[in-house]
Amino acid sequence: METSVLFSTPEKIVIYVALGLCGLAIMFLALQMQRRVVYASSALSSLDALNREWESAQSSFLEIAGVARQKIGDLESAPAPNPQQSGSVGFDLRNQITSMAKRGMTPAAMAQATGLDEAEVEVLVSLSRLATTRK
Repeated sequence: METSVLFSTPEKIVIYVALGLCGLAIMFLALQMQRRVVYASSALSSLDALNREWESAQSSFLEIAGVARQKIGDLESAPAPNPQQSGSVGFDLRNQITSMAKRGMTPAAMAQATGLDEAEVEVLVSLSRLATTRK
């Protein structure tokens, strides 16, 4: 009895070519998967770096916010500045002193009425006299 051959030579060539192409496709897919794994690990390390930067920025913000809260607390507990002690006299106060001087009030009385030192009142009265003599 004669043994029959399952596949002829041309059929064997087609099968081997098909198997070779499948092998190449599998290798291509494996390389693509490896490339994506490398990309994903790179992206993961970038995300880790961003997360560390975010935590650093957040801790810096909390530190700055704490300092700001402390300074706000210090400002709230500090007494309000007295405008009379600030070293500047407003236009209205100068006009008030000038009108009191024209009415004949003494520098001591003007100082008591305005809360300024007597020397400051005398300087303002002298300045107003200078201004009127120059006109």
